[in-house]
Amino acid sequence: MTEPKKYVLSGPNGADTFRNLPEGTKITTIYEGAGEITANPGDGAYVLVRFTEHRDPAVVGTEEFVFFNEVREATE
Repeated sequence: MTEPKKYVLSGPNGADTFRNLPEGTKITTIYEGAGEITANPGDGAYVLVRFTEHRDPAVVGTEEFVFFNEVREATE
């Protein structure tokens, strides 16, 4: 089994990488949450995420906008 592709969101190309994350990419946030990108407007500022895990159980299953500086990791 192969490792999932990890997107590098830091460094000089981090913003471009974030701007182009495809729908379906899995992310983890700095706020102890994880989910899947459901929409990316391609502006490099935020993505819409459906949460599958969160420190607040009421957030699980909801969609929220997550900004670039709130994303810890993104993988396929």
